[in-house]
Amino acid sequence: MTIKFIPFVEWLERNPELYTEDCEHCGGDGRHICGCGDKHECGHCGGTGKEAGKRARKIYQKQCEMALAAFAAVGANFSH
Repeated sequence: MTIKFIPFVEWLERNPELYTEDCEHCGGDGRHICGCGDKHECGHCGGTGKEAGKRARKIYQKQCEMALAAFAAVGANFSH
């Protein structure tokens, strides 16, 4: 049996509640001022003002580690 984990970005799409930290690019405003002085939707957070940050990455990694341990116990091969 081979196990393949979903990419982090896809995992985040399935766990939107983890977008809790203010976006570092727009300061949580959801908008930024471009070089010409106009305000635009922040491209990093999609205008939400929130991003996942390090906490979400740690949760994802922990879930992957737990899954690997469980499958290793039954002798499965895996790719990450």
